[in-house]
Amino acid sequence: MLTRVKSDLLVQKEMAELVAEVSPASLISPGPLAGSIDGLSLVDQLDLGHDRWILILRDGSGSKWAAPVVTSENAIRRARPGDGVSEALLDFLAMGEGGSSGFTWQSWNVPTAIGEASIPVDQTHESVVVGHLAVVKWQAILSSSNSAPLTIQVLKEKKFGHMPELFALLQWQDLDQSETLAVLVASVVAYLPGSQDGWEWMVDDLTSYVEGSSTLASALAPLTALGEITAELHVTLAHDGNYELNPDFLNAWLVSALQDLDSVLEEIDGDELVRVGESREQIFEVLSLVEHIWETPLINIHGDLHVGQFLRGPGRHEFAVIDFDGNPVASETERSAAAPAASDVASLMQSIDHVGRIVQRKFGGVGHDLIEDWIEPAKQRFLEAYRDRLAENEMIELLDERLLFPFRVRQELREFLYAARHLPSWRYVPDTALAALLDERWRA
Repeated sequence: MLTRVKSDLLVQKEMAELVAEVSPASLISPGPLAGSIDGLSLVDQLDLGHDRWILILRDGSGSKWAAPVVTSENAIRRARPGDGVSEALLDFLAMGEGGSSGFTWQSWNVPTAIGEASIPVDQTHESVVVGHLAVVKWQAILSSSNSAPLTIQVLKEKKFGHMPELFALLQWQDLDQSETLAVLVASVVAYLPGSQDGWEWMVDDLTSYVEGSSTLASALAPLTALGEITAELHVTLAHDGNYELNPDFLNAWLVSALQDLDSVLEEIDGDELVRVGESREQIFEVLSLVEHIWETPLINIHGDLHVGQFLRGPGRHEFAVIDFDGNPVASETERSAAAPAASDVASLMQSIDHVGRIVQRKFGGVGHDLIEDWIEPAKQRFLEAYRDRLAENEMIELLDERLLFPFRVRQELREFLYAARHLPSWRYVPDTALAALLDERWRA
């Protein structure tokens, strides 16, 4: 057994040997980021006690991964819910702030909890519910561009009231490269019993309307809250009204967006490729609208804001924003950089549209007109509430509405890329949504 009585060097040598003997798939989360890994080596380790560990691993390309693991005398594997690693992490963090090797942690009133359960939703990382009190979110691939720790701490310090309570953050820094920043390994937040994410509750709301068991007004009502909360998020992240005007941002954005278009044309196939190819000139024209905008306000944003990032409690009137890791399709540089508020707004507007596409597919064409009657008013209800709340805070200038259409089109390109790389069954959503968006443009 790997025990604390052995020297740190001996333990690390034995751990390295165990890592070298097993397949990467047995240690890395089977999420969409894992892909094909050609080998793993041990970089660092944190002993949580009782044969439970957190490892930092490097693959053949140099990327680093975090892995909660359990060990036995001659074996090692990734921890599964029920193995107690997330429980052990809570106990470890409850002892207060500290550091060990390259690991550092901060904690605030971490609860002690027993019992682990997975959260069965599509995500690039892994979340474990512990004792119906806390959610431990384990990062998969580690990124120095992950601004989530800073964003979450700013929101906590400024008492942003629409996210789960933050209990702890565990980070790691490569001590061999002292100039590198600490990266997020795991976060611990309060569990919200009975809550659902927007891919569940908003789909259910629209389904109820199509089935005739609720009204259009009822199906639209939550969009006001989402608009208000998004505005409050941006006002808070704008640091008391301080933001920058950057004339170079949009030039770089356009170059990157056109690269996304080229990537979509390379990575998708079939009828979807034909339709995107036929719309290429229209897409290019919309993206190029930013060429006529010389500067725009930049703030820290959520970075991957969609309806699935809004939990709704069982009372139907309580909402919480989650997951500040940034868009998994975006570059590392982009995920850590300030951006226009319009980026979050555009992403959320398109995800509202995606809810409609999901329900259309669910009903197979039945209720199509009712769904279409919901999609546009839902987006506008959100946008109007967002504008109104910015105005109440005297920060209406944060939203550069000139960017909304090109940013919405780029979001659909990124939905295609996410589907091509991680979730092929999702391709029908951007396929339908992009066509509707371009039609909206040419009807305007």
